[in-house]
Amino acid sequence: MRILLALFAGVILGATVVTLADSTPEWPWGPELDAVAAAPESHRVLLENDQVRVLEVVIRAGEKEPAHTHPWPSVMISDSAARLRYYNAEDKLVFEHPEDRKPPSELGADWMKPEGLHAVECIDEVPFRAIRVELKRAK
Repeated sequence: MRILLALFAGVILGATVVTLADSTPEWPWGPELDAVAAAPESHRVLLENDQVRVLEVVIRAGEKEPAHTHPWPSVMISDSAARLRYYNAEDKLVFEHPEDRKPPSELGADWMKPEGLHAVECIDEVPFRAIRVELKRAK
C-alpha cells in the first residue's frame, strides 16, 4: 500500500489540479463538515500542501461514519473490498454493495468529483480501507 501511495502521489503532484470554484460554482457546506473535521475517526491526513491532500480512509466493520463532505475532486484507491452503504445529505440510502465482494485483483482507483454531504456505512465483517488523493489548486 505504501509503495502504491508513493507512486501515485508522485504522479498526482505533477498533475494539473483544479479548485473548488472550477468544479462547483457555490459550495454550500462550511469547513466544519469537511471530512477531516466532521469524520475524524474515518479520515486521517497523511499529507497536505497547497496542491494536494492525501487521506487515509478507514471505516470499521459495522460502523457508519458521520455525515461529511469532500470539497475537491479526488482519486480514491481502495485496498479492501468491504461492502458499503452510501447515504445522501438527507440520510437516505442511495447505494448498497451487492452480497459478493470484488476479489483483490479487481480493486483499483476511481475518479471522484467533489462530494456534498454524505455518509458511508461499512456493512461487512472487514473494514473498508482506501487512500483518497484530493486535488487542490496551487497558490
